[in-house]
Amino acid sequence: MVIPSLWLTPALWGLGVVAWALGHRRTLNRVRSVPTRITVGGTRGKSTVVRLITEALRLHGQRVSSRIAGGRPEESLQGHRLPAPTPWGPSPRPGSAEPDELRRWISEVVQRVEPEALVVENLAFTPESMRAVNEHIALPTLAVLTDCVPDHLDVWPNDPQAIAHIHVSAIPLGVPILTLNPLIRDVAQSEGRPAVSISEVPGAASLPRWMRNHCALAWSALATLISPGRRVHQEKLITFAASLLPRALPLAGRAHFVDLFDANDPVSAEAALGSLAPPTVERRIALFAHRHDRAWRWRMFQPWLNRAFEEVIRITAEPDEALTAHLRSLGQDALIVGLGNAAGPAEALRSRLTAP
Repeated sequence: MVIPSLWLTPALWGLGVVAWALGHRRTLNRVRSVPTRITVGGTRGKSTVVRLITEALRLHGQRVSSRIAGGRPEESLQGHRLPAPTPWGPSPRPGSAEPDELRRWISEVVQRVEPEALVVENLAFTPESMRAVNEHIALPTLAVLTDCVPDHLDVWPNDPQAIAHIHVSAIPLGVPILTLNPLIRDVAQSEGRPAVSISEVPGAASLPRWMRNHCALAWSALATLISPGRRVHQEKLITFAASLLPRALPLAGRAHFVDLFDANDPVSAEAALGSLAPPTVERRIALFAHRHDRAWRWRMFQPWLNRAFEEVIRITAEPDEALTAHLRSLGQDALIVGLGNAAGPAEALRSRLTAP
């Protein structure tokens, strides 16, 4: 008997849905088998905090798998799409910031690595997808929230109070929230959310204030697993944090390059730039890269750029060879600062300016 294709198509579709549901259920069960699951959300410093939490847990003997928005070359683990945890840090994200991409990564890493801890940056760019990551993918046992400064204004409100409320409400009830931000803390307390107390890292006074805050979040996350008397590697964590601070890299001639493409707002950029000891220069040049549809980011940075730099170059597409050749061949003293957080142009400028 010939089965009409009209019957066959819905049947195959239904079998596909059932197979997906069973596979997703198995994945969630594997995720729940990981004792410690930490998501890091907020609008500033997420990648740095993920790195610091990963290092703090690793120093204290935990087998950690972690995920960040982007990665340094040494974190790519020779091009593996879904790398195992490494002794030097988290895995870079190879694709767009979609919940399904994170789900695939978690699914494979919990099977291959069987980590004792998962630390992931919640990259969801909308309130709905951020909630989906927390409730259906990462299933956090601890949620870290860094800040609520307005960002991605094409999707998010230009209101810190509203952003704080969105971040807190996206975290499942009963999951402890760790934050240093007073606005987020007040919103969490008003909603009766459990909070984690903050522990300063002893001996971190040499770090800039913003990096000390990030270290405190990592040290406090560690305190949920390791008793205070067993937290003994603070000096190593401080050394690791210092290695993440921006540095002025020498270019051709007497120019230097500072990579601040990951700074999401002028306050973060100014703090990061102020934390290094740049060489004495005649002028400072800002390379600001942003997507065509993110003009609001340019407007947010523009007053500070005009005040802090003698020259500002705005880039909304792939930089051409003439521009990078000109910047690399500057003969006079100049400090070139990369800003803007647009993945394509930023990565092209970063690789061309730092290439030997």
